Amino acid sequence: MPMDPSKDWKETVSPDEETRFAHFAEQLAELQRMNARDGRTGRALHTKIRGGFEARLEIFRNLPEPARHGLFAEPKVYDALVRYSNGSSVPQPDDKKGGDVRGMAVKVIGVDVEGCGKDHSTRGGSRQIADAIAREVFSYEPPIDIPYEFFLVGGKKMSSSKGSGSSSREVASLLPPQLFRFLMIAKDPKRVIDFV
Repeated sequence: MPMDPSKDWKETVSPDEETRFAHFAEQLAELQRMNARDGRTGRALHTKIRGGFEARLEIFRNLPEPARHGLFAEPKVYDALVRYSNGSSVPQPDDKKGGDVRGMAVKVIGVDVEGCGKDHSTRGGSRQIADAIAREVFSYEPPIDIPYEFFLVGGKKMSSSKGSGSSSREVASLLPPQLFRFLMIAKDPKRVIDFV
């Protein structure tokens, strides 16, 4: 018999949490800058793929009510792709010392819609390549692409790879939450938001 989640707990937020998380973000951005190759910023962590596998994700019918949301709302079996990677920011050699597997990403197939920045949806972009792989290698129809526009600052594109990106946390710290939510839902996703 499923149990209800405990409600007998309280989150305690450390007074320095915001500062610590900002420092973590700075450390990850520095890792990206240090490991950039040919002027291109890559992943901060989990840079080397260790294996890719086809999988099945089964959503059980007896999930407790509090867990039945989104993908988990109804019992269903999805095909999925799983990527295992090393945890290091620098690709490690394939030996016992460096062959660590510390990361896993799951792509659930059968999701109908997936958004991405319009730069990923350009001809020859990552979206076109991923869609081709989905069709030609895995024989499934990829999700509908919903490209969205860029955030600009003073007319220039925010770009984390060029050091001018901001995390959601950073933007939320600059704007009152109600205004931030309004900006996200009030604008057509195909229109630019320019922070002047």
